[in-house]
Amino acid sequence: MATPEIGDAIEASDAFIMDEITYRKYLQRESLIWDYNNDILGSRQVGYDEGEEAKARDMIDGMLDEGDPLPKIARISKWPLEKVEEYAKNRKI
Repeated sequence: MATPEIGDAIEASDAFIMDEITYRKYLQRESLIWDYNNDILGSRQVGYDEGEEAKARDMIDGMLDEGDPLPKIARISKWPLEKVEEYAKNRKI
């Protein structure tokens, strides 16, 4: 070993891994942290997607109110024409 500190760290790591109960607790904790972080990131993405959908609907509502043609609304909103047509048909005003 280049330095005694590195050797001490490796010995401590080996001792930690050799203690099965402590190692299992470590793995459980890491797994919980991983799951929590994935849940948070997933929730953020869902919130972002819902916000983008609401923003698009607001824009489409305004364009429909102005009488813009559906193909133009589809092009600007980046929604498929069929989705815009369905939305316009079902829109509650």
